[in-house]
Amino acid sequence: MVLWKAIKNLEILEKPESIFNRRLIKNPCYPFNKDHDGKFVLHLDRRRCYYGIFMSVVCALIVTVWLIVSEAGQYLMFPILIGCISAWFAFENKADRICTLDSLSGSYTVTLGGKHVQEGEIRNVYIRLKAQKHGAGHKYYYVVFNGYHVTEQKVTSYSKNDKRLRTLAKRLAENLDLNYFDIKASSKEHVIRHRPKPSARAEDEVVNNGYPV
Repeated sequence: MVLWKAIKNLEILEKPESIFNRRLIKNPCYPFNKDHDGKFVLHLDRRRCYYGIFMSVVCALIVTVWLIVSEAGQYLMFPILIGCISAWFAFENKADRICTLDSLSGSYTVTLGGKHVQEGEIRNVYIRLKAQKHGAGHKYYYVVFNGYHVTEQKVTSYSKNDKRLRTLAKRLAENLDLNYFDIKASSKEHVIRHRPKPSARAEDEVVNNGYPV
């Protein structure tokens, strides 16, 4: 009984669409959280920091083994240089990165360590259903939150059930008051709630027209 409960908590045997549905029932704005001001807040993925740490550790191990088994040579500078760059990359991305959606003002902000690094119209962030081929050409589907100057956030893992994921993704987009985009660039499944303002500059409309970037 205890083992089965532990396995269930790990969500190993549960389908991604079932997990997504359960989380949406528990929190309609998942993976966001709603604060006291009615804004939606999401702590963005820190993969860049983790990648930087991983690469710097790997380079440090390579240099250590290299010095043990052979003499230092000119090629030793490559792992040292890559390790230093990776460590700097990890340091630059160590701060907490937060995305806040404000439906009332129709805007979103991204802060890095408490400092504003991006602010724009809410039309430039969205929920999207994506597809990826695996193995013998089989397609698997997953839902993401993405946008202009936002690191793509995977909301679900891979599933074959695109219809169910599509329904749930549309529900999430509605709860967050965001645009929803389907797999294809042109699709009748798109749900556009926010469009460019008529007063927006032509250049801005070309670059950030509210569609996936």
